[in-house]
This record gives sequence, structure tokens and C-alpha cells, in this order.
Amino acid sequence: MTPVCSPRLDIQTLADIRRHTLLRSYRADEWPAWFAQTGELCPPLTGPILDSSIGLADVAAEGFGIALLPVAMFERQLLSGRLIRPVETTVTLGSYWLTVPKDRRITTASQTLLDWLRNVVADH
Repeated sequence: MTPVCSPRLDIQTLADIRRHTLLRSYRADEWPAWFAQTGELCPPLTGPILDSSIGLADVAAEGFGIALLPVAMFERQLLSGRLIRPVETTVTLGSYWLTVPKDRRITTASQTLLDWLRNVVADH
């Protein structure tokens, strides 16, 4: 997870991040964990809470604040310049798991998804 925002926001330093609206997900620990990684105290979090990473990216791209998002998920927006990474500090906050109950066969669709995920992970 790393901060991303519109290139229109003037962010040169970590202190600049603290002056902007920090957009939040439903996971309350993300910004505190990121600031801990930088060695700084997390400012009071008062920005809006969204339950979608895509929604956070869209709001950030429009210049309404800074979102904390997984870089790999938003590479296209970063490469296009719609979003920028104002600082390089990242934090790992967990993982996602794809599970299949042992008593069920994996479907063709699930196998396709699993193969695609393995390829994406192998490329990173």
C-alpha cells in the first residue's frame, strides 16, 4: 500500500501529505500503519471512508485527497499519470486468499481465475 493522488496536488514532503485530506477505506489501521512505517505520527483521520479501492482511486484522481492503495492494482492509472505516488514509502498490510472447499471441485471459471492470478503474481 502506498499513497496515491492527483498530480494537481502539491506534495513535496511527508509534511505535505499531512495537510491534505486522507481518504480512508473501511480498514482503520491502514494510515496509522503507513505513518508508522515512515516513523511519523499519524494525523487525526477525518477524511471520508469508502468501501472500494476503485472508488478511493477515482476520488483521489479527481484531487479530493490522498488514497492509500496497492500499487499493482492501479499500475495503469499510475502509468497514464492520472494518479501519482507523491512518496515511495509502502507498507504491507496483509494478503488476499482464494479458497476452495475441499468437498467441492474447482470450476473452470475458478481455475481460469487461479491461473490468471498465478501469472500476475509471477510477473511481480
